[in-house]
Amino acid sequence: MTHDFTPDAIIERARISTGLHNLGSEHVCDYLEAWCADLGGPLLSDAGRARLAKQAVRNLETRLRIEDTLRRHPEIADVPLPRIVRIAGLARSGTTLLHQLLALGPARRALLRWELVEPVPPPEAASYAIDPRIERVARSLQALRGTDLERMHWVEATDPEECTWGFYDLSGILGRGCIGAMPRWADAIFDDRRDHRQTYLEYRRLVQLLLWRNPLPADGTLVLKCPTDNDCLRDFIDVFPESVIVQIHRDPFRVVTSSCRIQQVINQPHFAEGARISDADNLALVMTKTAQQADALVDVWRSRPDLVTNVRYADLMAQPTETVAAVEDCLGLPDRGAAAQRVSGLLDRQRSGGRAAPPAAYEDFGATPERVRAEPAFARYISTFDIPSEQERVSAPHG
Repeated sequence: MTHDFTPDAIIERARISTGLHNLGSEHVCDYLEAWCADLGGPLLSDAGRARLAKQAVRNLETRLRIEDTLRRHPEIADVPLPRIVRIAGLARSGTTLLHQLLALGPARRALLRWELVEPVPPPEAASYAIDPRIERVARSLQALRGTDLERMHWVEATDPEECTWGFYDLSGILGRGCIGAMPRWADAIFDDRRDHRQTYLEYRRLVQLLLWRNPLPADGTLVLKCPTDNDCLRDFIDVFPESVIVQIHRDPFRVVTSSCRIQQVINQPHFAEGARISDADNLALVMTKTAQQADALVDVWRSRPDLVTNVRYADLMAQPTETVAAVEDCLGLPDRGAAAQRVSGLLDRQRSGGRAAPPAAYEDFGATPERVRAEPAFARYISTFDIPSEQERVSAPHG
């Protein structure tokens, strides 16, 4: 069967499947055009092209449903947002664990994978824990059980998920994990000349939608995170003035080698035979994007120290309970008691064998600690945040 992978064809498929027409802001078209340019390029297999086209259709279907809900319920625009703790950091630096731990407080909540993947109709407080979408999203994850992706980065349907999964303008497809297979699209989402505020303005509306019928307590805190848009944190702060930032920092060598491996895992199934990215090109891509993100973290800390709390990955791994308690104290969270019990409970569940264990080692993809740490952006990053070298890779918290 032949498919048309043009923007018009992708949009038409979404409109036919939903019966809806209004896409809202036209800024979505820029990301769609870049995505479709990659769909028509030489890197993808026929199967990979079809899978990634389907992802674009799904993103647009979600967009159409959100826009329709917002049009029919203008009162959503008046939903107040609670205090927001926004976790940032380089990819593979412990953001997922810190996100889970800081969201454990009784008056805190993160946005879960199922509600970001299927946000419409808006979740209801009475049925939030038993919503049928939970089972549907959980079933969709089963095909990935036992894969390298499960061993490296696993998020259950009911686990906290990162903000990119809620970016419904095609800038967050697959959590921004497929930049190797979609280079034009990657250039678009990391283009520092582009105004990314529209993505956050729309995401703010989505957060309001998700809290509309399932609000937090009056003194509640919403814990968000994203490790791939540090370069846009200033825009995020402007659009979400309720937010404070927690940055977690890890040895860039470990970040880079782990990122190279997960890029390989995510992108490889989509490539055409003979078109797979080489180790050297993979390393160059990851080094470039990670250095850009490291510079952004330094910039946000220097420009807005009043909003930023810093955490070291090494400390979180060595003393998870104490480190989480210190962050809670620094942020002045009103429900910061009983941290030890909450942290140990989550860590015990993670160690219980419910998911595959992390890999024992990663390839180095041609990287060396000396080469990575000497790169100017990484040298600044290490110096600014006093990041220790991770001589032996640490993949699980102690204690």
